[in-house]
Amino acid sequence: MPGLSFICDFQRKLKQKESVILQSLNSLIHGKHYESRTLLDEEFYFLAYTGYAEYPIASFENEEFRIFLEGKIYGKEYSDIHTQLNDLARCIFPNRNDVEQRIAEWLLNVDGDFLIVILHKYSNDIVIINDALGRLPSYCYSTHGELIVSRELRFVAGLIDDTEFDTMGIAQCLLFSYPLGKRTLLKNVLRLKPATVIRISFASSEVQIRNVHQFNFEQNKLEGIDIKQSADNLAELFCEACRNRTNSSDTNIVSMSGGLDSRSVAAGLHKTNTPFSGATFSYFDKTASMDIQIAEKLANLFNIDWKVFRIDPPKGKDVVQLLRIKNGLNHLAMSFILLFFEKIKETHGSRVVYFTGDGGDKSLPDLRPHRRFRNVDQLVDYIVSANHILSLDDVAALTRIHKHDIVDELTTHILSYPEKNWTQKYVHFLIFERAFKRFFEGEDRNRFYFWSATPFYALPFFDYAMTCPDSMKTRYGLYREFLCRLSPQAAAIDNANWKLPITSNACKFYLFAKDVYSRLPSKLKIIVKRTFKKQVVSDVRDSEAVKCFWEQVETCKSISKYLAVANMKEIDEISESTFDYLFTISSAIEEFECGGNAMLKFSDAQFT
Repeated sequence: MPGLSFICDFQRKLKQKESVILQSLNSLIHGKHYESRTLLDEEFYFLAYTGYAEYPIASFENEEFRIFLEGKIYGKEYSDIHTQLNDLARCIFPNRNDVEQRIAEWLLNVDGDFLIVILHKYSNDIVIINDALGRLPSYCYSTHGELIVSRELRFVAGLIDDTEFDTMGIAQCLLFSYPLGKRTLLKNVLRLKPATVIRISFASSEVQIRNVHQFNFEQNKLEGIDIKQSADNLAELFCEACRNRTNSSDTNIVSMSGGLDSRSVAAGLHKTNTPFSGATFSYFDKTASMDIQIAEKLANLFNIDWKVFRIDPPKGKDVVQLLRIKNGLNHLAMSFILLFFEKIKETHGSRVVYFTGDGGDKSLPDLRPHRRFRNVDQLVDYIVSANHILSLDDVAALTRIHKHDIVDELTTHILSYPEKNWTQKYVHFLIFERAFKRFFEGEDRNRFYFWSATPFYALPFFDYAMTCPDSMKTRYGLYREFLCRLSPQAAAIDNANWKLPITSNACKFYLFAKDVYSRLPSKLKIIVKRTFKKQVVSDVRDSEAVKCFWEQVETCKSISKYLAVANMKEIDEISESTFDYLFTISSAIEEFECGGNAMLKFSDAQFT
């Protein structure tokens, strides 16, 4: 991925490691349009950037500071950003007792997706800060007087002598599709939490890593405000977020589907008189035509240029590309999307802001489960049953970790959330684990081609939306009012997922029935599902992914070190979607520990 990479060594041995550092940096050059650039190079610290010409990297310098900004602070002119960051740096140096509180206050009052590095010239101390939502996934390794921080896991792995995979991280990925908390797939390599401040003091040879703010979703709930007023306020904040994420030199592209989230973004841009185009993909025989039909209706409504890009099945080389830019933290079944991005880039170039509706499904609907929990054990059982990919038993068998140990870690992690109410802890899980771990990594994949943004995670909008009472969001009540403020005409067009417009009485009845269904006992749910839903079972035994998997197992012995392949069910008992997650893990292991040779043999094979 494009972005910043940093290393410091208190023993001042970086010059001895120069060839290894440059080699690791070169491994981040993922295409002909990429370049690397050294920003700081001293005997005890090194900062570099990799990316393409249009990727947002800025630097500011005065007598006291050198400041590097990756990403964007929205709604501010360049000179204002310079002033803001300089004021932030003066707040940080010298290190006062209230500095963490002051940084937290600054982060909660700025709208942006960013990573900041500040060098204090007088002391050579360095501070690294990410935004309040951790929108740009970043990874950290700290040991024996050395610190490595990078936007890409591959850079960190390249500088660790003995790279090992984290078996608990693997177990959590197989269970949920993402590792929890600070874990990654690599042992002792941590994902930075949102609102993290890393302070590096060379005088004392100390590294302090602090999280200065944590969202609590049971606090600050709005009272005494009705749904219409909330919708008015949200629409105003949303339009401001849409406006702030554009500028005259970029082409604005909305990823349009038949759902509610992307049409909200299109409606917000249209309402602010912002020029934009639409793009929708047709994935050979698997994309529902209804999505395309609805996207076309929305494009006609907003009178925009809109294109459907037909995407052929990805080949092995596309799978390898996704593996190498996201290092196993993005589901390899999504490799087809790279072909979509390539076609957008061919049509519109790289100076694009690619708008998605990410976050709409988390900030506006009611995320509460339709049951109450008496204790953490009941909550943990529900989290596993409602969110698992592989079963807990299968994950335990594959990773050789006792299922009680997996559950114990999950329990400890859930108890660390700031909410006291079990239901709100579940909301925290859905946002800070599922959304921030799975979908933020997906958005980061988009940035390999062009800047990706979503107004749903604009901090003023997100913060306000999460303080709206959950009861206001029940059965999409708040979302309905919000969308009608943006565009009543767009709200009146069918949602592809429901085949009904959100404003119709039929939709209200459908959501009521869905609500009733969600409250049924599990056994009764199974009966209803079998009665009304056709079961589609894909045969993956002869797929190229399965052939590649067994080739990996045969040629890369490290896979058997981390995965008990002998404990796998027969391949015909594993669903296609489940197998894809297992294949992602095996491919990451093979890539890091065996050079990815098996995967390269399938470069020209189609992966469907």
